[in-house]
Amino acid sequence: MNNLQALQKARLARGPLPPVKAGLVRMRKALVWVYRWGWSSAKILELVGGSARSGLAARLVHRGFLKATKTESGGYGGGPSALLTLTEKGLTEVEKWIEDPADLLEYQLNPFRIDQSKIRHSELAQTSTAKNISNGLISDYITESMAAAKSEKNAKQHDIIWIMPDGSRQGIEVELSAKWKRKLDQFILSCILSIKRKNVDIIFIVTDSKAIQRRYQTAFEVGKPFGKWESSERGFAKKSGTYEVPDFMEGKVLCILID
Repeated sequence: MNNLQALQKARLARGPLPPVKAGLVRMRKALVWVYRWGWSSAKILELVGGSARSGLAARLVHRGFLKATKTESGGYGGGPSALLTLTEKGLTEVEKWIEDPADLLEYQLNPFRIDQSKIRHSELAQTSTAKNISNGLISDYITESMAAAKSEKNAKQHDIIWIMPDGSRQGIEVELSAKWKRKLDQFILSCILSIKRKNVDIIFIVTDSKAIQRRYQTAFEVGKPFGKWESSERGFAKKSGTYEVPDFMEGKVLCILID
């Protein structure tokens, strides 16, 4: 049991923690969250810390644990105005709390290496995960970077895996733009293999487009054909045949429409 888990257990056993310890728990939750996701926002960290308008992110920046970098959009359109990433001080602090070497991640300290075209995608995944943890609907989560650090080469990396209270695993895929041809066929195959290998028990495809929702729901219907692709000696991908969605995929992929 690590220090954070010990503090959480103590809180359940003794009721509300003293302000200093409660603040420590919120700080550690926030820093571990940024470590796992690579970046976060002030709004999301308020959800993680469980205290609205607490100024948690600003305090962690002031203390040198986090660095704020303005986004290209500047918050226009509802996204975050700044990305919060760990500083060297913050990374060192997080690594003090990790006991299992398998839980260490190769954290990217340079915020300018973050692909800002995927900010909305990641923000949606982070927000829904934080809300579901707060509401007790999921007990833990595995980010894409966490899964990649432990998985086999070329294994399917879901955007996020939710660990449910009963121990089952839900693979979450955020699809805000449609995939086509080889990318769509490979996505379908990777999801089928993830279910077959029991990496997850069910997959939810989350989108804000009715057209994408319907298209993906149709693509995963049992018996539906999709392309088989092979790479030539020169590295070019070529369609070489078709597969069919197998019977065991019945009810295993659900497409959810969000606002």
